[in-house]
Amino acid sequence: MSEKLLWGLILGLAAANYLLRLLPFALLAGREVPPTLRRWLEFIPVAVLAAVLAQSIFWQEGGLRLAGNRLLLPALLTLAFAVRVRSLTWTLLFGMAARAAAGRFGG
Repeated sequence: MSEKLLWGLILGLAAANYLLRLLPFALLAGREVPPTLRRWLEFIPVAVLAAVLAQSIFWQEGGLRLAGNRLLLPALLTLAFAVRVRSLTWTLLFGMAARAAAGRFGG
């Protein structure tokens, strides 16, 4: 692949990415978003984070792994903590501490 083609691909993908992010703002600028849509949009960041975390927790060594999964216990403890405190900051801190403890004491 030539250097020109590579730079063209990089710039083209960057422009497409920028336009896809800008499009919702441009279309919704100055308009009232219906409450149902607004409530639905609030769940998108949480859903994306959950999908990324679930993949890193459960999908190891090329397949689904539950037995011997040292990430599972800290994840479940963090989930229970999150449900209880309902604070993203405290949940993140707790999750990092739980993962560090699992790494130190669990292998």
